[in-house]
Amino acid sequence: MTQATTPPVLRWQEESDAAMAYHISRCHRVAEDTASRLEFAAKVAWRLATDAQADPSAKAKVRIDQRKPGPWASAALARYWPCAEREFWALAAPEQTAAAIERPFVEAALSALDEAIGHANRADIRVARARARARALLLALLPAARTA
Repeated sequence: MTQATTPPVLRWQEESDAAMAYHISRCHRVAEDTASRLEFAAKVAWRLATDAQADPSAKAKVRIDQRKPGPWASAALARYWPCAEREFWALAAPEQTAAAIERPFVEAALSALDEAIGHANRADIRVARARARARALLLALLPAARTA
């Protein structure tokens, strides 16, 4: 998995601006948590799209075969991290400390997921259902009050 790293200079900020340091820490955590959920969602989508026996309903448990995770997770993460890094640095400004930070990362993950799955597969009902389930897993990261 590709990950961005926070430069050591930002650790210095804890001493000079605790609020900003906390904001940076939150942004980092949300970016990482979103990446983890994206990876999981892409694996779920792959399983649902390729296993005719898998139950696509929203409440059904999906067993991921870690030996056969499919190509979508790595492709989605490769697309997510460059966008997440741009979002991170846009949010790393002092005027953004009160901003809602989840949505930009979730939107980056949704876009990465859609790109990884591809547009040509939309005609396949299993892929369409798998995509919808994976997107719902990502959208669940948004605070309830801000999903509308």
